[in-house]
Parts: sequence; C-alpha cells; structure tokens
Amino acid sequence: MSDTGRIPVDRTTFLKRRIQVKLKKIILAVALLAVIIIAAVLFLVHYNNLEYTELRLLSVTDWHRSEAATVLSYNGDLLSYSADGIHCTDSKGKDKWSVPFTMQKPFVRIAGNYVTCVDTGGRTVYVFDKNGQTASITENNPVERVEISAGGMVAVVLNDNDVTPIHLYDSTGTQIASFRTTMSRSGYPVAIGISPNNRLVGVSYLYADSGAMTSKLAFYNFGDVGKNETDNVVSGYDNAGTLIPVLAFLDNDTAFALSTERLMIFDGSQSPKRREEMPELQGEVRAEYHGTDSIGLVYLDKSGQARYRMDIYNSKGEMRSSIYFNMEYDDIFFHDDRVVIYNAGECLIYKVNGVLKYHGDFKEPVKLMMPGDMTNRYKLITESGIWLSVLK
Repeated sequence: MSDTGRIPVDRTTFLKRRIQVKLKKIILAVALLAVIIIAAVLFLVHYNNLEYTELRLLSVTDWHRSEAATVLSYNGDLLSYSADGIHCTDSKGKDKWSVPFTMQKPFVRIAGNYVTCVDTGGRTVYVFDKNGQTASITENNPVERVEISAGGMVAVVLNDNDVTPIHLYDSTGTQIASFRTTMSRSGYPVAIGISPNNRLVGVSYLYADSGAMTSKLAFYNFGDVGKNETDNVVSGYDNAGTLIPVLAFLDNDTAFALSTERLMIFDGSQSPKRREEMPELQGEVRAEYHGTDSIGLVYLDKSGQARYRMDIYNSKGEMRSSIYFNMEYDDIFFHDDRVVIYNAGECLIYKVNGVLKYHGDFKEPVKLMMPGDMTNRYKLITESGIWLSVLK
C-alpha cells in the first residue's frame, strides 16, 4: 500500500534539483564576492585620490632644546646634538640617554637604531644605539668622515697625507677590516655604503686615468663568500669621465649609485651586479633622498611648470612619478607609500605615484617633521614642544 501525499521522485530529478540549489549558492557567493571586490576597489580609488584638508593637532608634549642644538629623527625618537654633547629623547619628551662631549663641529650619521658622531677633523668616533653609548674609537689620524649601517658597522675614512685609510668596526668598537687607498693606485674614496646586515660594503673611488677623471665602484664582501676573494672584493665597475658622489644600500640585496650622468642599481646579496637598464639623469641633480624602496632625485625644473621637480624611482630603477612643486624645502623623507616635503611653515605630502594628499601651513614654525606611530599621524617638533598631529 503506497504512502498518501508523497510524490515519487526519481534519482535523475533529485540530482538536478541538488545541482540547481548548489548553482544558486555559487551564483549568490560569486555575486557577494563581486560586490565586496567592487566596494574594495571603490574604497581604494577613493582613498588613493583623497586629498586631506587639515593636519589636526591631537596632543602637545612639553620638550625644550637649546637653541644651538640640531634635532634629527631617530627611528621614532629624537636625537639632538651640539658642541656640548648628544641626547636621545623619546616622543613623550623623556630623556633616554645623554652623553656630554666637547666638539667644534660635530658630524652625525644615523642608520636604524645606530648613531655615530665625530668632531670634523677630530680623532675620536662615538657609537650609540637605543640604550646609549656602545663604543669610543680613537684613531691616530684625523677623521675625514664616517658612515654607519643599520647593523652597527662603522666605516671611518682617515686623512694620512698621500694615503687614505678606511677602517671598519662593529658597534662595540672592534675592528673588522682595514684597507689603504691612494690616488695613484685605487683612487680617493668619495662615497661609502654598507648593507644593513654588514655583509657588503660599497666604495666609490675617484682617480685620474691618463689625465681623465674616472670613477670606480668596488663592492667588498665580509661574509663567507668574500673570504675567498682578494681583499674581499667581489665586484667592481669603472665609469670613465664621471663622478659618483652617492652610494647607498636600500636593503641587503639592493644598492644604488648616483653619478653625474645616470642612476645605477645593483642587485645581489653576495656579489652585487649592475642592472643593464640605467636611467639617464634629466639635468643636474640638486638633492637625493631615499627610503627602503624609493629613490627621489630633485632638480630645478626647466619646463616652467614649477620651481622644482622630483623624479621618484622604485628599487629596480623604474620611474614611478614626477612631482612638481614651488615650495622651498628644508627636508624630504619617504614613509610607507608617501613622500613628505616640508619647511618651517608648510608641508606637501604626496603618494609615491604622484597623487597629492595634503598641502597646508603649520600653526607654529616647525624645526623637524617625522612619521608618527600610525598611518596619517606625524610628529612636529616646535619651540613649544612635540606636536602629535593627524591628517583629516
């Protein structure tokens, strides 16, 4: 006897209904995903093209420095120095460490958490990290200049008449290596770059070859690979008729050099190789700034669009954008995907793709502008203290 009220369904019809239900769910999921993607794209387009109208003050922290002191951004903290000493202060105005000294003209370099300071023409090099002084290095000859890496390696260039010694130390003052250069043999070192992990050191030398100016780039490897090479040299490049005054590492695998003719990119964590495509410079470079993945070259603009033009390249040497501006500037820095241009009275903030995000005046003269701890936040160092501000 058959059950009443039931309609028999064969297997084929049952499977078709299941497939139809699944298709409806898939179509609904795809439609929902499409809506989410479209909304995300619209939000990103809006965010990328959003221009802020206000740099709103959030808080003020009392902090006063001497009039003679120079203030620098120090990886989230403040570094101030003068002829009387050097001081590290956190963003709340609290002293973290202070080291007194007497110098005529202190010269300071910062990389990551490390700082080095020397009196111009002096013989003692000081090294610091976030906790204070880590080393004091005394040389037998006057120091011409110093460089430091984010890993704490210090390169000291000395003046010894016809010979120019270069000494390398770790952050505790222990000597790692030393080599001597002469104008007749290797040339005079005009620029030094050190990779963040301290493995690679690049040196730009200038020398005369048959009466013509020539630059030579040499890369030294102080890891296992370099031990097997003469004087630790793993690669080198001659550049006739040009000067190379800038050489720096963006990261452990990428370095760049700036000659009077072109921008050069070098790849490799062991033996840096020069990229074949090297952008030619569009005039005389007025200034160079770089971040971890961006290089900015500032020119006096000849097109009549503005007073200055800044060409921005990525770490592969590819042009990202050109920014035109009329504002006289005190400093420029890269942070995340933005480039900040400012002076005591106003600032410009662009995305590295050239989109303007903000242009406005400061309420009080600014000595230093630096990134805050969150996106859109910036710290302004003024006479009255540390201003934490946000873009709105």
